Amino acid sequence: MLSQFKGKVLILKFMTGWCPTCHKNMALMKRLYQTYNEKGLEILCISLDRVKSWKKRNGEKETRHLAESQPFPFAWGDKAVYYQYGIFRSVPTLFLLDRELKIVKQIGSDDRSFEKISADIETLLK
Repeated sequence: MLSQFKGKVLILKFMTGWCPTCHKNMALMKRLYQTYNEKGLEILCISLDRVKSWKKRNGEKETRHLAESQPFPFAWGDKAVYYQYGIFRSVPTLFLLDRELKIVKQIGSDDRSFEKISADIETLLK
């Protein structure tokens, strides 16, 4: 799944439909994408919900809107993905990966400002 992003700096964002912080955080992801995409940044947003439960919580229209309104890919994860990245309780969870797709940093809630994430991105894009 991630091999298509090799050679790019990647933010992996794990979220759920029931998490208000996950939805608020999308504006930051869009801003980062708009600022750095042409320089080599990609973002992949992965929902930890099953499609069926997301639609039940958020409705068909909202589900389509969320996926279609993002300038970056939106995917549905499964239990294997949760375990691979150690996502058990805390969302949103963000990882910053280098061009070789190695995790460089887990972006914690204290580091989720445009300025702090930008500094890390700019270092990796050099």
